[in-house]
Amino acid sequence: MASQMIARAGADADATAIKRAWRRAAVEHPPDRDPEGFRKAREAFELLSDPVNHGQKMIEQPIAAAPMPDVPDLPPPPPPHALVVEMLRSIVERLPLEDLRPAKGSARSSTPPEEPS
Repeated sequence: MASQMIARAGADADATAIKRAWRRAAVEHPPDRDPEGFRKAREAFELLSDPVNHGQKMIEQPIAAAPMPDVPDLPPPPPPHALVVEMLRSIVERLPLEDLRPAKGSARSSTPPEEPS
């Protein structure tokens, strides 16, 4: 009932607008014909006539939320080491291997250097 009175009086209702909404609610729900409706209207008026409770009620009003869009599930990302392996493969594929192999009869030795002890 309080939310209906707020809607009738306006979100920034002052005391006279709240009293006007209370009178309309009392006419619509007379105590001898609709005691439950009159009780709710009276409780709403008491709640809204107190400025502290009125502010609290305005804060508690639900806000219509937009529905969440359907987002497709993404596949999990590859592990970091898989990315490094793919990068190295692409680099090796572009390297000219003939330039990296030592020429026959060159001064280079094919045996690895000995480690000092």
